[in-house]
Amino acid sequence: MTPSNDKKEGNFIWTDDDMIAFCEILIALFDEKVKGRAIKWVLVHDKFEKRIKPKCPIKSMKNKYDWMRRDWQLWKFLKTGEIGLGWDPTTGKIKASIKWWKKKIMEKPEVKKFQNKGVDPEIYGIGCIKMDMLLVVLPNRPIV
Repeated sequence: MTPSNDKKEGNFIWTDDDMIAFCEILIALFDEKVKGRAIKWVLVHDKFEKRIKPKCPIKSMKNKYDWMRRDWQLWKFLKTGEIGLGWDPTTGKIKASIKWWKKKIMEKPEVKKFQNKGVDPEIYGIGCIKMDMLLVVLPNRPIV
């Protein structure tokens, strides 16, 4: 269980297991209750703290959600409309030429982090449709 990023968010350090639990809770709430309504962070917080032991501030959850949403949008930018790309499901890295990477980094410098790292297949492999609902459709709704 290694932290998914090096930063502390509030007093909570996110592990991969925490992120998976967080995504599963958000997706379950989306499927059950949230459709067409705002995310109720208090409800997410309560369900999350029942699954994990350390306390996690609501602000940390909102920050993690925003971070995941930005990464997902960058990842989709890299993959959308592209043909001939390879993908390593073990590492989550896109297999592409140096020329292709240079072009993409010139277009959007923030994608450089995916050149050697990729996305975590366990976290983002929950399902593209579910992740789109969670990180693209949901953000267009008010968050309370």
